[in-house]
Amino acid sequence: MEEEAREILRLVVGEPAPPANLAAAIRARAAVFGGADIELAPREPMREPPVLD
Repeated sequence: MEEEAREILRLVVGEPAPPANLAAAIRARAAVFGGADIELAPREPMREPPVLD
């Protein structure tokens, strides 16, 4: 009976699901609407950090 209970628990709990890929999930949702084209901002040189004296 104990082994039967363990087998039922194995079936119910199963293996842990792999972590969701957030980028793939967003891409899949946007694909329904034809995708999403995002214009990237132009790159500029970094500013000098402030001097805190």
